[in-house]
Formats: sequence, structure tokens, C-alpha cells
Amino acid sequence: MKIEEDEKKMNFFSEQCERFESVHKYKFCYLRKYLDLLNS
Repeated sequence: MKIEEDEKKMNFFSEQCERFESVHKYKFCYLRKYLDLLNS
């Protein structure tokens, strides 16, 4: 299932992004990775 795969990826991204202290940076990081995922 593609959706499940993407969900796993997004969970991974959120873990990767968590090292950004500020929420703003975190959201930006997460969004950028999400857009990369959509474009791939």
C-alpha cells in the first residue's frame, strides 16, 4: 500500500526534523521533505 509507505516516510521525516528546536524550522523542514516526497 502506497499510503502506508508514505506514512512511514513521513514519520521518519518528522523524527529527522525534530532536532530543530524552533517549531517554525521544524514545520519548514517537514513541509520541504513532504513536497520532495510528492515530487518523487
